[in-house]
Amino acid sequence: MRIAHKKGRVERKHGMLQDHLIKEMRLRNISSIEEANRYLDEEFIEVHNEQFGKAAKDPQNGHRPLNPKEDLEKILATRSERCISKSLSIRYNNQIY
Repeated sequence: MRIAHKKGRVERKHGMLQDHLIKEMRLRNISSIEEANRYLDEEFIEVHNEQFGKAAKDPQNGHRPLNPKEDLEKILATRSERCISKSLSIRYNNQIY
């Protein structure tokens, strides 16, 4: 049975990088982590970005600073109160844990 992947572009890019990058490093006789890191930093990433990079539709930075009143621990978490039974189990979404 074959499972379809929903992250096709990301996985194709990852597969291409695994295949292409390893072959390119072999052709250059790169055999150590230090040499590989140097090659990535000094050559590969720049060439790769020139070939595959895409400019943003809107060059304006859409990030904004975090408001001091905002608490990421509360914003990014789902919490709900539960009672523990005598058998040390809890019920959540009609499931017993």
